[in-house]
Amino acid sequence: MRDVAPATKLLPLWSTPFVRLSCELEGHALGGGMLKLEPREATRILFPAEGVLARVDGEALESAITTLQRWRHYAD
Repeated sequence: MRDVAPATKLLPLWSTPFVRLSCELEGHALGGGMLKLEPREATRILFPAEGVLARVDGEALESAITTLQRWRHYAD
């Protein structure tokens, strides 16, 4: 079993725009709008340092995510 403590600390950050954008940048799109992360791609996902999320423009990140999804043809 891997270290549970780091995973427990990072899990709440998984759905933040910062991490979601990192997933969009590192992953690759499959047919039907599915975003896939291979193990090597997943190791490159960035998680913000403490205090960074408060200084990041969430709307700008959401806009970037939407743009990438539209570019990949799987946005609503």
